[in-house]
Parts: sequence; structure tokens; C-alpha cells
Amino acid sequence: MHVTLWVLQGTLAAAFLMTGMMKAVLPKDRLKERMKWVEDFSQPQIRLVAVAELLGAFGVLVPPAVGILPIVSPVAAICLCVLMIGATWTHVRRREALAMIAPLMLLIVGVVVAAGRLTEWTIE
Repeated sequence: MHVTLWVLQGTLAAAFLMTGMMKAVLPKDRLKERMKWVEDFSQPQIRLVAVAELLGAFGVLVPPAVGILPIVSPVAAICLCVLMIGATWTHVRRREALAMIAPLMLLIVGVVVAAGRLTEWTIE
């Protein structure tokens, strides 16, 4: 289970690092080409999502890796789950059925990571 959690954490962190960096660096007009949902949000809101994703990716992976405050990992995973609930809701509202798949998958991975790390943290 420990190795599985690390693989899932790495996957979660990689996904949010990539999307967070893209949202942090690219202007809204360039993001529209790949992410139609950005039409509904301002540039500062998109940057705020980017910061949340980057902090979440960092929080999921780094604290347990260095052994300092490992409780941050499940908390970060829960926060990323909240982001994915918002992302899914945005796609539901926009009637983008296919676009809901990625946030739902990341939500499931985030729930597994949070539950696994919380269980591990409370047992130790």
C-alpha cells in the first residue's frame, strides 16, 4: 500500500504541476485554445487556481518525502479534491461531459491519497 500511495501521489503532483504551471504562465487567450472553461473566469481567478494547484502538488509530495509535517500531504490532497469538485461543477454547468472525466479521475486519486495518508498517519 505504501508504494501505491507514492505512485498515486506522484501522479497527482505531476498532473497538478503541469496544469498549474500552464495556468500560471500562459495568458487567458492562449489557455482558451486548450481549456474552454477559462472563458468564464478572469485572469486573476485563473492565476489563483494555478497557485492553488501548485501549492497542492507541492503539499502532496514534499512533506512526506522529507519527513517534515507529513500530515500536510492528506490535507493538500483534500484541498485538491475540493478544487476538482469545483472543476467538475464548472464542466457540468457548461455541459461539457467529456471534460468532466479528468477532474473526476483526479478527484478519485485525491480521495485515495488523502484516505491512505490519513490512515497511515493515525496508525503510526
